[in-house]
Amino acid sequence: MVSSTSCHIHEGNRSNCSASPYDLKFSWFAPGTARRYRRLVLQGHDVVKQYIPRVPAVAHRGWTSDTVDVVKSWMQRCTMEHQKCRALNAWKTSNSEFQPKRLVDVGSVSGTTWQLILREDSAIPPTSYATISHRWSRDQQFNLTSGSLEAYTKKQPISQLPGVFQDTIEIAKSLGIRYLWIDCLCIIQDSRSDWETESLEMCKIYANSTCNISLTGFEGSSSNFLNQTSQYACLPYRVQPQWAPDLSEGWYVLDPFFWWAQVTKAPLTKRGWVFQERFLAPCVIHFGPDQVLWECASLVACEAFPQGLPPIVQTPRHTSFKRMDYLFQGGLREDLPPQVKMDEKDLLHQWCLIVESYTQTSLTKPSDKLIALAGVAQLMSLSQGPDPSTSPAKYTAGLFEQHLLLMLEWHVDGGVFSRREPDGVRPPQYRGPSWSWISIDGRAFYDYLPQRINNHQMWSKQASWGLYLKRVSLLETSSPEYEAIREDRCPQWLKAAQANDNDATA
Repeated sequence: MVSSTSCHIHEGNRSNCSASPYDLKFSWFAPGTARRYRRLVLQGHDVVKQYIPRVPAVAHRGWTSDTVDVVKSWMQRCTMEHQKCRALNAWKTSNSEFQPKRLVDVGSVSGTTWQLILREDSAIPPTSYATISHRWSRDQQFNLTSGSLEAYTKKQPISQLPGVFQDTIEIAKSLGIRYLWIDCLCIIQDSRSDWETESLEMCKIYANSTCNISLTGFEGSSSNFLNQTSQYACLPYRVQPQWAPDLSEGWYVLDPFFWWAQVTKAPLTKRGWVFQERFLAPCVIHFGPDQVLWECASLVACEAFPQGLPPIVQTPRHTSFKRMDYLFQGGLREDLPPQVKMDEKDLLHQWCLIVESYTQTSLTKPSDKLIALAGVAQLMSLSQGPDPSTSPAKYTAGLFEQHLLLMLEWHVDGGVFSRREPDGVRPPQYRGPSWSWISIDGRAFYDYLPQRINNHQMWSKQASWGLYLKRVSLLETSSPEYEAIREDRCPQWLKAAQANDNDATA
């Protein structure tokens, strides 16, 4: 066995490692690159026995029957076995009869055509469907417009669609899914009113879907992507170190930042609209550069680790996205089982974490900053209200009024101990009041939030001071609190009223 020790590896690059009887951690700096990390795990380790499958004799590429079977098993486990997922999804889909205004019908498994179906067609009952997350292409010839709406309700050849949609249709059919919701084909792109209406339906559209198919590892929307992946390249590989040539058991090389590289730092994940899509969907099937990955409230897995990511390569900071979703959406609902409940302080904490993560994403149109998070805010509003079924919490400009005192404590630098330079800037165009994080471009931070939320004096102060919005001018839209704030000649006001004291305005 390898004894616990520290050592240095000299291969022209700065590196170091530390060892224990079952695993070896090492990192190195390659010239011109950031630090890289790997972990050697002894084959006899329980982690290896439990999580790493037998390596297939033949490598395969693309969307094969083996991959389809793995994804189907994830979907079945999520639907039938995951109590947290079932409870959460039952709450999110309280309106089981919901159906999007438009859906893409991809036909039978052997079919070669697609067409748009409309909700107002009474002959079409509510049905299951999948949503798509992708990077929009500059080629907009296939987008739904007022002029193409009628034509798209008639059968169109699948072969004429961009390659990315052809592959997505193939995936859906193999999973037994006939209907898809694709934003550029289900929202009339040259109609502002249709865009506003459908944008505010995102909460229901994604929450009521069967799954979300996310092209996480691919940036384009024109070329095919299924043949660009190779399972062989992503499987943990086995080595026999020279320092232990007589050791009968080999070692596996694992990447501890595997999920971070495959999903968290993927280009698509950094898109503002995709943040909401990933959050709201009951489960996400990620198509990464090397393999297919799975994410739901109960399981994070991939082809290399179909039973779930081993703890040895999991970092909660990078793999807890959907778990955060289950935590916060459990809310204050009395009809949910104990495993999905949280108290009011936890809900506030989760919203601030959402703001920190969301403000790291980018938007093609910065003016969408408020509406691109509207679906998440709607769910949070229902959770925070005194009576979730009838009285949602008041939400304006990215903040909830009942927690306004604490929510105003955002800032743009990395905190007291951070070496990061502040990257927040105020755009030239007015976006919202200066006291809200929506008024800046860049990341917003809530330092020490858990400690401050749990501080009894701070929470008592929040309760005794009725801090509320006195006047905010909203745009005259169907749901202004989730869309945009009107710029007014008069400043926006906050008003704080303490019991038995005169009103104080700030």
